[in-house]
Parts: sequence; C-alpha cells; structure tokens
Amino acid sequence: MVTIACTTQNRRHITAHAGRCRHFLVKHVNAGVISDWEGRSLGKDETLCTRGDALPPALQDIDILVTAGAGPGLRSRLARHGVQVIITDILLPDQALAAWMAGALRATPVEPVAPAATVPHCTEAHACGCHGGRHSH
Repeated sequence: MVTIACTTQNRRHITAHAGRCRHFLVKHVNAGVISDWEGRSLGKDETLCTRGDALPPALQDIDILVTAGAGPGLRSRLARHGVQVIITDILLPDQALAAWMAGALRATPVEPVAPAATVPHCTEAHACGCHGGRHSH
C-alpha cells in the first residue's frame, strides 16, 4: 500500500510552502484500489517546519508528499523518514494522482543540504533550509 498526501492549504488545490501547510488530502493506493480523499489537519505547532526532524502524527504513515513547493531542507528531512516529495504545478489533487499513477510524476531529487542549527520552529531568522534558502514568507 502507498499513502499519498497532497498539500492543500485551501482544501481544494495543491499548494506551495509544504513546511507551513496545515491541511492535507490523503489517499491510500493498494493493488489498484484507491481510497477516497481523507482530509487531515495539523495544529499550528505541528507543521513540518515546527516539528524539526519529527513527522507530525497525522502524517507519519505517508509515503509520498505532493506539493507545489518544498525546499531542499524539508525534502531531505522527509527523505530520512522514507517520504518521497513530488513538486508539481498540477493544481487539482485528482489530476496529480492520475499523473502519478500514469508514471508522469516522479519524486523530486534530494540535494545535499548543509547542516543547520536546530530550532524549535521555522522563522526567517534561521537557516533550516525548508525554503530553499529563500525566506519569502
């Protein structure tokens, strides 16, 4: 079984800023059987940026994260948990899932990231790498 999560801050479209996203749509794919979309929400202190290296409980079962944007630091941290990140410009989760199933969407390569200082949350004042070095909040 593969569990796929899409970042969807507005609960309709795949959105960017995966590290700050609090709303996800999740599907399970098992031998061609696809579950319905399941909405999952994170608290403000549970986002991927605020959790440091740990995954929030609501996302601990995911294998793939589909998003419109995630920096190399976040991609690297997710890779350590066995989560592949797919960055796409497809807006609709159903279309992204269909593209993935057709083999048209592949995981975004993880580049090496210089170690950053451990911080309790993501702010512009540190270099966690979750924004690819760009702090455009």
